[in-house]
Amino acid sequence: MKRKLLFGVTLFFLIFTCLFIFLKSVSAKPQVTIITDKYIFSAVDDNNFIGEGFFVTLETGNDLFIYSKPGDNPHDIENARRKFLAIAKGEGSVEFPLAKTVSLYLATKYDLGMEHRILSADTYRALAEETRKRGYHKNAEIVYFRDINFSENEIKILCKDIKEIDKLTMTTGGSVFIITINSSGGQSLSIGDSTTNPDAKSQLSDLLKEIKNLIGTDKVIVAKKVSYQDAIYTTDGVRSGWVANIADVSIE
Repeated sequence: MKRKLLFGVTLFFLIFTCLFIFLKSVSAKPQVTIITDKYIFSAVDDNNFIGEGFFVTLETGNDLFIYSKPGDNPHDIENARRKFLAIAKGEGSVEFPLAKTVSLYLATKYDLGMEHRILSADTYRALAEETRKRGYHKNAEIVYFRDINFSENEIKILCKDIKEIDKLTMTTGGSVFIITINSSGGQSLSIGDSTTNPDAKSQLSDLLKEIKNLIGTDKVIVAKKVSYQDAIYTTDGVRSGWVANIADVSIE
């Protein structure tokens, strides 16, 4: 009787342990170690399935191809890439849906001479045809960027730690006004807004003046929904670091 009881208890704990490990592996939020530059793609078996995307390498070693389609806002796939860069820096987490395997023709936007270009639907089709002609293809685990759930990240910079603030400028593409705060700890935060907002420049100018007046104080700049950008090309030179929209920035 005791042996049966002991066997039952042992079996119960064995099943419980296996179930715990399984559930943990299923619900774990995979972290990212590598993010590539962007590619133009065309599916091998469907020349209507085209777009652009990038590869991410998870901590498990698996590669996923994150993609967008020609009908999507062309800025959104770059914003998704910036969020992955933030995760690679240790800020936030991400949850993926189940990926599917598709064979893709691939060419980097850099190799196609389109590295920093916003593409029209016609240009996508022409570049997709070029990738097919070049012939490089591979099987990829793909995930549509809109099906990904990102956690909301938050960055705080103490005003007493501000080293300098780069002047108000505009990205070289003319789409965003930004100011950049640099802390003594090496952290940089660029705060921006779209040039389509008629008040963007004046609002950022007012924020710049307010922050300058707070340098050396105990006030804290709090930026939510931040992403990370390794190169921000502006008319004042190249900047990098954390990025946030002015609507998601407060001073406490």
